[in-house]
Order: sequence, then C-alpha cells, then structure tokens
Amino acid sequence: MNKATKSNSLQLREQEELFAGAVHEIRTPMTAVHGYSELLASGTVTDDEVRTFSRIIHRNSAYLLQLVDGLLDFTKLRSGKFEVDSQAVELISLCEDVEEICRPKAEEKGIAFGVEYIFPLPSEIESDSTRLKQVLLNLVGNAVKFTREGGVKLVLSFDQDSCVLTFKVVDTGIGLTQGQQEKLFSAFAQADISITQEFGGTGLGLLVSKEILSQLGGALEIDSEFGRGTVFSATLLLDRETLSDLETLTLQRKKLKKASKERVPALMGRVLIVEDDEDTRNLVQHLLVRAGAFVTTAENGQVGLELAQLSSFDLIFLDRNMPLMSGEEVVRKLRDQGYENPIVAFSADQTRETNRWITSLGLSGFLRKPFTHAELYQTAQRYLCSVPQLLESDAPLESYLLAEGEQFRMIVEEFVEGLPGRLQSIRDAIDRNDLDSLIELSHKLCGSTIFGFPILEKVARSLQDAVRSGGRTEIALRFRELDGIIQRVTKGLS
Repeated sequence: MNKATKSNSLQLREQEELFAGAVHEIRTPMTAVHGYSELLASGTVTDDEVRTFSRIIHRNSAYLLQLVDGLLDFTKLRSGKFEVDSQAVELISLCEDVEEICRPKAEEKGIAFGVEYIFPLPSEIESDSTRLKQVLLNLVGNAVKFTREGGVKLVLSFDQDSCVLTFKVVDTGIGLTQGQQEKLFSAFAQADISITQEFGGTGLGLLVSKEILSQLGGALEIDSEFGRGTVFSATLLLDRETLSDLETLTLQRKKLKKASKERVPALMGRVLIVEDDEDTRNLVQHLLVRAGAFVTTAENGQVGLELAQLSSFDLIFLDRNMPLMSGEEVVRKLRDQGYENPIVAFSADQTRETNRWITSLGLSGFLRKPFTHAELYQTAQRYLCSVPQLLESDAPLESYLLAEGEQFRMIVEEFVEGLPGRLQSIRDAIDRNDLDSLIELSHKLCGSTIFGFPILEKVARSLQDAVRSGGRTEIALRFRELDGIIQRVTKGLS
C-alpha cells in the first residue's frame, strides 16, 4: 500500500471516528432538549419546573451550538479556510464576559472561579475579539469540566519588556500524565478514552484554540501534574505601536464590571426588523420592545424595502439571506436611493468575504448568528438614543406616527393639546399630596406610545413608580422630567 493510499485511509478512519463521536455528543443534549420541551408543551408543569426545565434546555442548546462551531472550525482548518480578523479588543470587558458565562457553571459544581488582573495592563489590544473569547471560553470551560473540587482561576498579565500578553487558566482538577499531554492536541482524540467516557467531548476545542492563537501571533502551552491540576498558558505577542496606554487603576475595572451587569438598556428610536425566520424576528422584536424601542417587522426583503421607503427608521436590522429579495439587494437599493440611516445585517457567516460584503454595501454593522441578548443590545445602543440622553436634551420631540402619514396628525394634535391640562392636574395633585389621584393621572399617560411618544410613557411610568414608593423627593424629580418632556412634545407639534 503506497503512502497516498495509507494517508487517505487514515483520513477516512479519522473522519469516521469524528462522525461517530459527534453523533454521540449531539444525541445526548438533544435528548434533554427534546424531552424537556415536550414536558413544557404538555402544560402540566409547575412554575418552578418551567424555570428549571428552561435552564436545562438553554444549557444543552448552548452545548450543541459549541459542538457545531467546533466541527465547523475543524472543517475550515482542514480545508485551509480558517480566518481571523483584527479589531480593537477591550481586555477587561473580554475577561468579564468570560467570567459571566463561566461562573454559573463553576457554581453549579460547587467550585470557586475568579479572574485575577496583574496590572499594569493595556486597556485595549488589536486582535480578533470573537476568536480570542472562543479560546478563553474553551480553556476555562475545560478547566471547570475537569475540576471536581477546589477551583479555577483566569489570570491576565502583561510583560512590558517582551510585549507578551498572557492568559493563564489555572485549575485544581484531575491533571494529566505526560503521555496524556502528548496526545492532547491531536485531532479527534481526548487525552484518554476514560476521560471521554466520563466527561464527554470531541477533543476538538484545544486543537482549534491552538490554531487560533497561532494565527493571532501567539501560542498555547500546558503545564500539568496528574492528580494535582493543570495550567494552560495562552500567549499573544503584541505590536507595541498599537498598544493603548497601560491601565494601572482598578477603578476602570469596577466601572466596567458594573456596566456589564446592566441587562436591559433604556433605548428610544424606531427600528425595522427584516427577518424571514419568524422565531428570530419575534425574539429580536421582544428584546428591543422590552428596552423601549418602537419596532416594526417585515417577513421578507421585499416587504422590508417597501417599509423603509415609506418611513424613516433610526435603525434597520436585516437578515442576509431571505426569500423574494435578499438582504444584500435590499441594502443596495436603499443606499442607491440615498438612504443614510444605520443598517445592521444578521448572518451565520463571519469570514473575510462577509467583511468585504459589509464594506462594499455600506452596512453600518454586523451581528453573527446566534447572538446573545447583550450583543444585540450593545449593537442597538450604538445607533439608538438612550433615555438619559433624551432627558438631558431640550430638542423638540415629534410623534413617530407622523412619519407613518398625515392621516394620524389629527389624533396626535388632540393628544398633545390635552397634555398641558393633564400636567396641571398632576401638579395640583402633588400640591395636595393626593397620591391616589397622582397614580390615576400618571397612569393615563402610560399609553403615550400609542400616539408615538414612548419617552413620555416611560417618564409617566417612572412618576407612577415614585408615587407608589411614597418618596416626595423622587416624585418631584420625576415630575420635573415629565414637565420637560411635555414642553418638548408641545414644541415638536408647533
């Protein structure tokens, strides 16, 4: 048998092993997703069970996504199509994202998890944020998986002389023998079959992580002692000229950590969602409406184009691949017609080809499917005004309904003309300390979004909450906000 035949035979056997392992890995979480989904659909479960089963489904679906991503990355590696891109990466935000994802998994196992920053550190570096996070999630995830007691720690440090940034993942887990370490970065294999049987996994994560670091100008090394634990060191050689100032204060980290826990932002603006998948469309709509945005949806590119031509939106989210008219065609037609407002694309791809597509069409941004709630909100915040920003402004406010057509002008005018009288009634109720009347009067303004003024509804609800809490100082502050918004609404109609 010649060398080429042997090589083909070996590759075929490796692919068969990968396929067999992948099928096993997929079937296990799919059993949980399918089974618990049936239970939820039965309508016979308690509220506590709904929450528990939902968490189980979410955890298993996240694992399935990780598995699919690993298989796709390995395929790209084998075909030479694996790509990385460079952009600004906030180091502390990156590590806090990893901590937020991995800490619950550690807590479930009853082990400790923490992130240690050894200052000084660059606040930003030039690298591939998505790929770097993928590496850290893999390393930390493995450490948590293989640690039964003790804990896991992610340590970030920077050597100013060599300009090397190091991420160390330290665990007190099962550790590895020298022989197991030698097989660790081989395709289709974990360190030991007994480890696979006990902990699961295809063994692709470390191989992909090592390749990512190599393409980012770094390396992945291991130091392990069987029965004592393991240290993975992911290093990046940075370009000194692209480094930001070294951050020596922990204050910035505290601010970033506080900001990272703010789940739902307060947003204002008109958003058009163009997405053919109904579940995705409804999810994005729900999340943006929850944040305060005024949302319109379209089920395909043709409808989306017509809506965008009829009305001006502060932000458009659209899928790249849709029936009747693709997202690419929609964007091209809008830009050719002089549409300048932000357009952000959804796509399951993230390659250099995708980046060229974004640039050539004049897209404002890109969200890779599947995206997290936080990623959606972060993107929306770049282009939509926040409630605090609106409250600080004194610019006139116009009803969103007027952008839909002049047929709404009469009902909007009637609503706005009645606002000064409602404001005076609220002022009188405050002077009388009549809390029952205050709640009723502020409640009547809580439907203001129907008339195209969602910011007015938000401020009215804030006043209502202040009245219920009984704090006079808070009531006075919320009333001043309401007074300012009503003045601006009145200006906007004149």
